[in-house]
Amino acid sequence: MKKFAKFVGKFPFAGKMSIRPLIFNLYQTTSETERRHTFLCLMGLLVVFIFFHALQARMGIQALKFESPNWAKLIFALYAIINISVVITQIYLCYRAIRFYVLAVFPQRKRGYNDYPAKESIKMVIVTLSGQFIFLSFYFLYQ
Repeated sequence: MKKFAKFVGKFPFAGKMSIRPLIFNLYQTTSETERRHTFLCLMGLLVVFIFFHALQARMGIQALKFESPNWAKLIFALYAIINISVVITQIYLCYRAIRFYVLAVFPQRKRGYNDYPAKESIKMVIVTLSGQFIFLSFYFLYQ
């Protein structure tokens, strides 16, 4: 599962920019109050992300039933697969965060965290918005 999460994490999706700092902060917390606050913020964000990505995956699956050309069905299928993969990865991140919070199982090695460079952040936003735009354009065109 960890390999799958790392594989999905290599794709340039904008949601990583908000999840990654919270996970790093959770691992770096020193007090119980700070750890609880960071954990609750992370879990709240992940639950919202899981909910909306699941809705998007459902839309992609529904779109496969539309009367549309095969290339449009390919776009719908890719969209559904990508969103399902993201949901699975986010559920895994929830599991890891809960495990860390409850058991205080620290990572085997400490890692540093650097913000994404500006070019990479822009690329992630462009990729995410482009995918949304393409899918929604065809979704409403063939609905």
